[in-house]
Amino acid sequence: GCTSEPVAEADEVIDDFERPDNPDVGNGWNVNSGSWSISAGEAKIAGGGGSAWATMSKDVGYRKTFDFRLRFRAISGEPVFCVNGNGGPYNSDSHFDGGLCVYFTGVQSVRLLRGDPVGGGVFTTLVDTPVTLASGVDYFVRLTFDGSLLAARLWKTSDPEPAQPLISAVTTNVAPEKNTDVVLASDH
Repeated sequence: GCTSEPVAEADEVIDDFERPDNPDVGNGWNVNSGSWSISAGEAKIAGGGGSAWATMSKDVGYRKTFDFRLRFRAISGEPVFCVNGNGGPYNSDSHFDGGLCVYFTGVQSVRLLRGDPVGGGVFTTLVDTPVTLASGVDYFVRLTFDGSLLAARLWKTSDPEPAQPLISAVTTNVAPEKNTDVVLASDH
């Protein structure tokens, strides 16, 4: 599983998940597959869907450029965080369409992905680098896009933010009329 705490852009907090325990995430999040809940001020995955992936999305509007920070704890699975996606169940044709994503492949590597804007659940891996995530440790990931460079910084919440990205790649964004969701997912 994976837990997440504040999803924020600059001074705008998309969600801090600081609310009473509840089997419904609420606050505008759409659970697309699997089971998500609020527990101890965190969004938690209780189980995946038929594909074993759990996804939820929130419409925050298209972002031509962005600078998001997400706090997460990798317990198991492969966490994914996408901006400008089109949330849907993991196995749907619209899953993450056109989204710019950071994807942790277990505890082995981190990838920057671009979803195919026409659908079909197809991703292009822009870059991949080895990384070791400790299970049960809280991390921040900062995903930024300046219009041409997608970059991710990763650090333990107990450490200072690194000055340079861990991984980056040149890419393009997608058409705004379709892709307006922030998407969280994991195969738990």
